[in-house]
Amino acid sequence: MFLRGPHTVSPRALMFTLFVAVLGLATLEIPLNAQLCTGTSPPCVLTAGYAGPATDANFNSRQAVNPYETTLSPTLLLSSRAGTLYEVDDSASALPHGATSNPIMAQPLYVKGITTTLGSCTGCNMVIAVTLNGTVFAWIADGTGAGNLLWSRQGTPSSGQGNAGNALWYDDCGGTGSAPAQRVSTLQFQGIVSTPVIDASGSAPLMFLTSYCTNSSNQPEWWFHEINLQNGHDVASRNIQTDVRGLSCSGCSNFSAAWQQQRPALLEVKNSGNSSTPNLFYILFGTGVQENTYVKDYTGWAVAYTVNSGGPQPAFAYSNQPSSCGTGGGLTATGAGNGLCTGNSGSPSCDCLVYLTCPVSGDTCNYSTGYCTVNTGTACTNLGAPNWGGHGGGCWMSGNGAAATAVNAIDSDHDVHVFFGCGNGGFQEFNGSTPDANNNNGQTLMDLRLTQTGYDSTTPFQTFTPNSPAYGVAPPLPTLCGCNGSGGSCQPCTLTLQTMDANDYDMSVGGVALFNDLGGTQRLVTIDKAGYGYLLTQGNLCGAGTADTACIGFGSGDPGSVMTFGASQVLCSTTPNNCDRVAHPSPST
Repeated sequence: MFLRGPHTVSPRALMFTLFVAVLGLATLEIPLNAQLCTGTSPPCVLTAGYAGPATDANFNSRQAVNPYETTLSPTLLLSSRAGTLYEVDDSASALPHGATSNPIMAQPLYVKGITTTLGSCTGCNMVIAVTLNGTVFAWIADGTGAGNLLWSRQGTPSSGQGNAGNALWYDDCGGTGSAPAQRVSTLQFQGIVSTPVIDASGSAPLMFLTSYCTNSSNQPEWWFHEINLQNGHDVASRNIQTDVRGLSCSGCSNFSAAWQQQRPALLEVKNSGNSSTPNLFYILFGTGVQENTYVKDYTGWAVAYTVNSGGPQPAFAYSNQPSSCGTGGGLTATGAGNGLCTGNSGSPSCDCLVYLTCPVSGDTCNYSTGYCTVNTGTACTNLGAPNWGGHGGGCWMSGNGAAATAVNAIDSDHDVHVFFGCGNGGFQEFNGSTPDANNNNGQTLMDLRLTQTGYDSTTPFQTFTPNSPAYGVAPPLPTLCGCNGSGGSCQPCTLTLQTMDANDYDMSVGGVALFNDLGGTQRLVTIDKAGYGYLLTQGNLCGAGTADTACIGFGSGDPGSVMTFGASQVLCSTTPNNCDRVAHPSPST
């Protein structure tokens, strides 16, 4: 569904503006020049003078800033034209069984000066939207023909819908497959969830995206598509699970499309430092199953494809939770011995901890014994251990894509650096200094490099994992995390990453934004799910003395959380409206 009307500042862009204002840095947000479409159909987009967005948040820096338009014109904000809603795939026959609408979760994208072979468009501007039904639509973006449909990928051959081809789920999983089914989420169904990326630099403008479907054996599949925007047809498509399992990496053979969710926006990286290095496309995965279903070993993944005249080819896959460090976790069934993870010599250890409660209201749990203090014959109830090594570490960033520097931007190294953050999962640094293929990097911000000669295919170049409470504020975390360490002793939480994991305070939940501060230093800002901000230096995630050098960020010398704000330390009362940003109006208003 499209919301027709003026383009507004995105919440993420506004949030970023507040970040830099708090820090006394350059405020990069520029007011947008709202444009009123002249057609009668969707959608309303930016002016013809703007050559984007062709990717999530406009550019690979992910700042959500539009530097092309600087003037807001109130005369364009006509109330008679704003707020009109239009639907796509709005008939029952076009939707999965029981569905009533076809949401657009991904950011619509814009490409300038395109000529199509379907529809009437010569040198005009196009806007493209993808849907949870696995359908794709391309419209004229502005001018007298604004809103005219150029082509669509929708329906099946028998339905007669779609002048450019079938819905992607049909082409991927075939006539004996099915439309994208409901998964572990609030989405009724899902086909295309993440924001694609457009590359209009070649002879034909191309769009790259991922789609989901269920095959004839009722097995989920994720596909990577290269689509020609002149006619909506596939140039090529790849089965991601088949490709990843064919690669050589730690955990590659275990990649399961059924357990993974591809939510973050795609990223295309061009390495202009070496013309022979093909463009690289990064695809990030999180969980597609319940996070506490430990029999399903989902992990965070970064899967990369190269694309050249021969079409997409799998380049590498990286799992941020490749190594197991024991099974079980938390307390044993008898409550004695604590049954902590074993078999791991890394530092820190397996990070198994639990929350326990008692089934009788008002009773409390003795963390040392695992039994209730009043009802002494009653065992405490295990509320679930957080994820440990070999499991978890999902990358989702609320749908925002990985962020990338320009070539040679950091320390004149002639490389491109790709930053992304992943939540939950265990953290163990196996060699103590340099990232390797065996590190478990849960609750971690990572930097993957694209060099002039290739890419770091098995490990991040640098990482940052929180090791201390946010600077200047006390963490809003439980005092007692459970029994941690050997000997059954109980102690307060010592690692922020553990309590983040236990409370689902995912790292980089809002994505990553890259910018220069007033001194010209390249910075990175991200926030976690608890509301803590992290301000880091690109190429120097691990603190002083490690600039542009491979390192694991987890130690007393790391920059930690240096933002001057944190989550509210005051719990809301039960009185209505106490925690509302704006009080609810009375019924009379």
